[in-house]
Amino acid sequence: MLKRALLLLCLLPLTAMAADEPIHRCRHADGSLSFSDYPCPGGSQSEAAPRRPAVPAGGISGIEPICAKGPGNRGDGFSENFRAELPAEQSQALDHALVIQSGEGGASYQWRRSPRGDLHLCSRTPRGQTLELVAGVQGQVVQFRAGVARYLNDPETPEALLERCRELVTSCVAPPSTSVDSCVHLSQTCDQNPPWAGGASCCPQACKDEHARLRAAGAEPMAAFLSALDGPPSCIPGH
Repeated sequence: MLKRALLLLCLLPLTAMAADEPIHRCRHADGSLSFSDYPCPGGSQSEAAPRRPAVPAGGISGIEPICAKGPGNRGDGFSENFRAELPAEQSQALDHALVIQSGEGGASYQWRRSPRGDLHLCSRTPRGQTLELVAGVQGQVVQFRAGVARYLNDPETPEALLERCRELVTSCVAPPSTSVDSCVHLSQTCDQNPPWAGGASCCPQACKDEHARLRAAGAEPMAAFLSALDGPPSCIPGH
């Protein structure tokens, strides 16, 4: 039954499942798992969708951790002249990061500036964890902590959408229950213009179409999905 359910998922058309239609994960008495846009039938148990994992600390949307590379500048606030030279979005992100910094890492911190202009606040939490908060040049607020990175806000940029689409699909994949193909096909399709507007966790239809084209050409499932995202060209417009 499980194989049949997965096969049906893979055969769904790329336009299947409107963004506002719920997907039910149903665990049956024999242990098999199926998906439906209707509530689970009697005798089966509804399961919650898997939690989306944080992004590995190797980087996120071009932002890499740099606090471990050595001492930075003493953190004693940022002057009005310094802030006046920042993009407005980054200045707001810096305020956000400083509030978190004061609550999580205390008053003591250092800061560094990346080659592209991101501001990194470096400190340690009371439990001794390294805490790195980043105010990005595009308004991103990113945290590196305990080996993972995550957005503390959700900027409406092509880069952020790429990460959201990547996480949406990769966190869904759980062989043998769910395949890459089914997760791509069933992922929420972006319905905004531009697709990153609103910060929704979705994948553009162009990414689903490119994934299907690459699969038809013989590419492996995950390789096809990542190639669709990263290109060149990327299926994310403007990336």
